[in-house]
Amino acid sequence: MIIIKSSRFTPLLLCSALLAGCAGGWGIRKPIPAPVASAPAVTPTPAPAPPPDPIRTSTEFYLQTRALPPAELTRRAAELANGLQTPETSLKQAILLSHTRNPNDLTRALALVDNMTRTDNALRPLAQLLSQQWNDRRKLEDQLDKQTTAGKDAQRRADQLKTQLDALKNIEKDMADKASAPARKE
Repeated sequence: MIIIKSSRFTPLLLCSALLAGCAGGWGIRKPIPAPVASAPAVTPTPAPAPPPDPIRTSTEFYLQTRALPPAELTRRAAELANGLQTPETSLKQAILLSHTRNPNDLTRALALVDNMTRTDNALRPLAQLLSQQWNDRRKLEDQLDKQTTAGKDAQRRADQLKTQLDALKNIEKDMADKASAPARKE
């Protein structure tokens, strides 16, 4: 250690010593953290998959069954009718019936979805949409039937008028022939 006799340098030395002590940490050591025992590796369990969206499932079912033949559609609809009646099965049954293009089946399909629109379930918006679409389709089919009937009636009347016109032409031709026949004999 150095002893300084002059008091004028004492504060300067004291400040230097303090600064050196601060930089060195005054001998204070940070405690070393205790080693942590590693726990056995836990594999995270996957979160359970969310339940399937019933509207998406029903929409996919609608698209998948569009190309089926009417006999297959009717058979599947009968199978669903004999099983447990849930909103999902009722909607699937209605979808199958709507694809058969049979007016009676469409009426049954409309009755099924109309019942679903009156209850509170997850498929209610889809049932309302299908009900509106099928009602519109039924109206258009009725209009087409009326127009077809009117077209057939118009064709029948046109055929009758043509027959009458041909008959009149034949009568006129016969009258012309009879009128010219006596003039030739003379």
